[in-house]
Amino acid sequence: MAATTLLAIALLHTASASLSIRARYRGADFLEHFDFFSADDPTHGWVDYLDRGDAMAAGLVDVADDGTFFMGAGRPKTASARLPSVRIEGRHSIAGGLTVLDIEAMPVGCGAWPAFWMCNQTDPATAGTPAAWPAGGEIDVLEGVHLSRVSATTLHAGPGCSRKFKSAYAAPPYAGNETWNGDCNAGTGCGIVGAEGGMGAGFNDLGGGLPDFSRDEIDTADWRLPVAHFSLADDTGCGDAFKNQKIIFNLAFCGDWAGNVWGASTCADRAATCEAFLESQFDNDDYFAHLHFAVNEVSIFQTDAQFRDSRYAPPRPANASHAP
Repeated sequence: MAATTLLAIALLHTASASLSIRARYRGADFLEHFDFFSADDPTHGWVDYLDRGDAMAAGLVDVADDGTFFMGAGRPKTASARLPSVRIEGRHSIAGGLTVLDIEAMPVGCGAWPAFWMCNQTDPATAGTPAAWPAGGEIDVLEGVHLSRVSATTLHAGPGCSRKFKSAYAAPPYAGNETWNGDCNAGTGCGIVGAEGGMGAGFNDLGGGLPDFSRDEIDTADWRLPVAHFSLADDTGCGDAFKNQKIIFNLAFCGDWAGNVWGASTCADRAATCEAFLESQFDNDDYFAHLHFAVNEVSIFQTDAQFRDSRYAPPRPANASHAP
């Protein structure tokens, strides 16, 4: 079995409370408990997101015999067309807790913009409609572009949310210390850059074991200092900024980040623009072979109170041929 990497994101206001397993997604669960986003890419990427039926027919999603869930991008119909890809969004609304990602591989390649993130599902004040970004809160847990070997971890929130962070890998003098840094309502949000090997080929090559998350309860008291720790204490203005969160995986190309930084990237000598590079890869099988996520499991641990305030929608049949 391939080595796996563990990522965890916590939205905890009562760290001492007992955390119990509330949801565990494996294999076909990602087809049943996640919706396939198929509208135009909000980040203006060179990508066409397919609905579930079309993604399955195109071979962009698959469940291996060992339960690993694969999702990614494919070759377009013509060299100049946008790349078909996948964006899945959880059919849940998480009101805090601990979310654990067990993943074997992330997409890697010039032009690629893969991300594992969370954002606001609904705004109760507006009768359940999605909150206006970024007022409902967004947490970019694992994100990067091109051939980057480091990941960005970023918060986006409404006005008034600044934050403290504690990190194992932040630049001195901040490593291991708390400090005020940034306005999370700014366009780029507030965040840090992780360690070498936290993204890209280095991430996929990383080995090591995982803690046992098969049990029903979990205690984080003995965990080491994380790559990023964001305080949501009341004095940050962020205490109520991140609620009703849903989990999202997506693979975009070019667009507002990967496209805009193309000229400063290590990929810039391969083509004049991000889109021109993608067109040049049309016949390159090796390029498309690395454009996928391989996910073992996503687990959600919560206190009793967080579970009561959350919503878990019933599953959809995994074998529905063209359900969105």
